[in-house]
This record gives sequence, C-alpha cells and structure tokens, in this order.
Amino acid sequence: MAQQVGKRYRLLKNAPNAKKDTIVTYDHEYGMYSYSGISGQLSDPMFYKEEVEGNPDWFEEVKDAPKFKVDAVVVSSQPSQYDGAKLTQYHTSIFHNNAISQKQIPEIKKAIEDIVNGVDEKDKCLFDADKINARLRELELDQLQREAFEAARQDGVIWNHAYTRGKVFPTYEDYKECKSRKK
Repeated sequence: MAQQVGKRYRLLKNAPNAKKDTIVTYDHEYGMYSYSGISGQLSDPMFYKEEVEGNPDWFEEVKDAPKFKVDAVVVSSQPSQYDGAKLTQYHTSIFHNNAISQKQIPEIKKAIEDIVNGVDEKDKCLFDADKINARLRELELDQLQREAFEAARQDGVIWNHAYTRGKVFPTYEDYKECKSRKK
C-alpha cells in the first residue's frame, strides 16, 4: 500500500523539541505533523494540525516536491541458529524521507546487490548497440531522402518514382505515406 504524502511545512524558529528549518510532514496515520529523525524513528517533534497550519509566525508551507534522500543506513549482524547450523545474518535498515513504491523494490534490491558484489557498470549495458546503430542508419537515410525530396521540389522537378506514378506530393510526409501504403 502506497503511503499518502501530506502537506509539508518548515519550522521558522527553534522550538523546544525541534530546530529551525525542520521540515514536518502531515502523517495521516497519526493525524499530526511530524518528522523522522536520523534514527528513522517517528520522533518527538509532533505538532497538531492546528498548531502548524494556523500559525504563519512559526511555520511556512513548503511547495516544492521533496527529492528522495537517504537519511541513514544502519547495518548490523547477529548470530542465529538455523537447522542446527550457526549462521550470521546481516540486517540493513535504510531510513529515508519518502515512501518507496513496491514496484521499485526489485530494482533497488538489484542495485544494492550489484554494488556489494562489485558488478562493473560496463557489464550492465542497458542498450543493444546493433539496434541503436540500425536506428541511426534509418534516421540518416530518412534525412537524406527528405533533403533530396526538398531539393527536387525547389528545382521544380516532379518527384517521379515507381511508387508515385508521377504524382506531385506537397510534403515529404505525404510522399512517405504513399510509399508505405504500396509496400
């Protein structure tokens, strides 16, 4: 379930439980404004909606969308027992400022595995060079044909081609459309 992101406000003055410039976000679950500290826990600075939204001397609404930011990464290991064998398990907690879509988890998992396993970027080519080169040749050919078409039109030459049967086309796109219908 995607987390609903609420309004955000910046604290304009130091408060007993939060420093100036702290960004608080409306938490729909608690019905209050709060922020997650460096430990990632829902922290003490929790403000009632009325305190934040009705207090322009202390809070100003933040309109820009927050960029995803990792606040902290905590790695721990702990020995455990599994089928009589001792295992060491590692646990990593990532504390961040925005919700992550469940659809993004596989890509994030893969990125972490690639970094930890030392997969080189050049080994992860996302593009098919042959397809790219073929498309570039298509575009070059299309550009050359367009230039020839325009030159013939400017010189008053009728663009006479087996597909056109002596027709004069007002635009290159009209010519291409006629040519593609004949295939």
